[in-house]
Amino acid sequence: MTYPGLQMLTGKEEIFEDAPAETTLGVYRQGAAARAESNGDVDGSAPERWSYGAGDGVHTLHGVLTLASDDDEELIHVIEAQKKTIAQAAGTVVFHQRGAVLPGDALQGLLRCWTGTCTTCGRPLTGSRT
Repeated sequence: MTYPGLQMLTGKEEIFEDAPAETTLGVYRQGAAARAESNGDVDGSAPERWSYGAGDGVHTLHGVLTLASDDDEELIHVIEAQKKTIAQAAGTVVFHQRGAVLPGDALQGLLRCWTGTCTTCGRPLTGSRT
């Protein structure tokens, strides 16, 4: 949620107005585009190259919502309910990406291979990472 998004959501002009500029809340109020250079977002990753959130008033992005469930039917129900709520608030879904968890032991094998650590007890694995 961006600061302007929080302002819209609450209907308040000023929120955290007493927050010093270099505190977490002060930086939050300034926004990502205003702090781009200090965050290293220059050249190829400068705000004018961003698809959303550059503070240009055209490609505005005020929040990101992540929905997850182990039950596909429940997830579909929740997604549809959230889409209706977003539409009622004059919001727009910009991007929707489906994700999934690897089935059964496939995930554990992948984690062991990737980390070189037993995902159950945290001890380093010895020998082959397969």
